[in-house]
Amino acid sequence: MKQQFIFILVSRGLASVLNALVFVWLGRIVGVELVGVLGIITSVTSFVFLLADFGMATFLSRERARGNAELVSGALRFNVVSTMLFGLLTTVGLLVMTIAGVVPAAVVLLGLAAALEKNTETTLSVPIADKRKFVPAFNVLLRRALALAAFGIGIMSGADAVLSFCLGTAAAAVAGQLHIRSWMRGKVSHPGRLTWGQLKDVATRAWPFWLSNVTAGARQLDIPIVGLLASAYSAGLYSASSKIMNPFRLIPSTLTALVVPHVARQGTASARRTAFKLTGLFLSTLIVLVPASFLSETLVVALMGPKFSGSGTIFALMLVGLPVVALAPPLGSVLQSQGHERFVGFNGTVFAIVTIVLVVLGAIVAAGEGAAAGLGVAYALKCASLLLRITRKLR
Repeated sequence: MKQQFIFILVSRGLASVLNALVFVWLGRIVGVELVGVLGIITSVTSFVFLLADFGMATFLSRERARGNAELVSGALRFNVVSTMLFGLLTTVGLLVMTIAGVVPAAVVLLGLAAALEKNTETTLSVPIADKRKFVPAFNVLLRRALALAAFGIGIMSGADAVLSFCLGTAAAAVAGQLHIRSWMRGKVSHPGRLTWGQLKDVATRAWPFWLSNVTAGARQLDIPIVGLLASAYSAGLYSASSKIMNPFRLIPSTLTALVVPHVARQGTASARRTAFKLTGLFLSTLIVLVPASFLSETLVVALMGPKFSGSGTIFALMLVGLPVVALAPPLGSVLQSQGHERFVGFNGTVFAIVTIVLVVLGAIVAAGEGAAAGLGVAYALKCASLLLRITRKLR
């Protein structure tokens, strides 16, 4: 697991840096308010496709590791249907917003891109569960490198920045889909036609994973909340800090994908030790993150430009809160892999509400700074509750 984790983490880290470069470049061109609008759209679409996934990414990873071929086939088919449906609905919604003059017309492409991205990410659970290193690493690097290249070509050729961003994102999503579809040929058999009964069976088995993933994804609504309760300008400042943080947030998403199939093969005592090791590792990063937080304003302005001065406190709070935000998903994955997916779903529901309430209260009191602080407090409480469950139930 260690070798696979390092390999995938490095590749996803490089990919996230490339993605951040696109956003930094875009921010320097379009300014704070438009960055806020795009941040709100991408956050909402990401959350919508968490709903569309129905927990299949995590469920698929566990069942592939356990060798349940029929469930793997059903999960993959379910994901194709759900992402196509939600992709259509999202695209129509963005089209309506475009006609109403709320967003630029090019943003419609982001609905299609988000659908393809989600389907690709879910399908990548198969090679990850198979302990493949190169396939998921290449796929994510391909998508992010192509998005940056397409955006850069568009800008240098004089095209509109938002159009270049959306076209690049869509082209990258198509490339990632073509790659994973090519690799998947012959890897999973799909006997017979897809039936409603098969879809229902998979959904019934996967819904606890869906609940925990969706409730965990409530964090992605922080940018829209800031935009709604403060302003598009405040959302732009908050979004800038959030996007810069994304490379650091890769650890939990990578660990979550790897922990489920790995710990599913372990006993409860080994799973418990894994959870404690992860906790110690994540919290130890505060030794570096706390001093780094004092340089946050300098870093944000250096990357995004002087228009984004004032984001420093938001970024500092995100840095300090990063360990607990990053730790919660892997802890939940440890419990899920040991058969406690219903508890993780219930816990996620409770703390989704707590997170939204604290972010809303923080945004009302202190705009982006308050929202960032509320997010950190909510995740600290969530991690404490998950660790308590692990301590009591995994022995």
